[in-house]
Amino acid sequence: ALDNSILFEQTKQTLSLREEFLSVASHELRTPLTILRGRIDLLALTLRKFSIPGEIQKKILPTIESVHHQVNRISRLIDNLLD
Repeated sequence: ALDNSILFEQTKQTLSLREEFLSVASHELRTPLTILRGRIDLLALTLRKFSIPGEIQKKILPTIESVHHQVNRISRLIDNLLD
């Protein structure tokens, strides 16, 4: 019974460390993506708001949308990894 009690406490400590690691990893992985997503959105908004020639918008907006899509994809992969 004493061995089981010791093993149980060690398991609780290990799980607590794992949860702490996942919390820190989640924050560190998501923070740059959040900033990147915000900058991409701001860039797209700026292109649409100001008088940027249509040809330039047609070339740049698809690239911005592609980058946004990839950021979302990476975000989903991180969510799946951390779940």
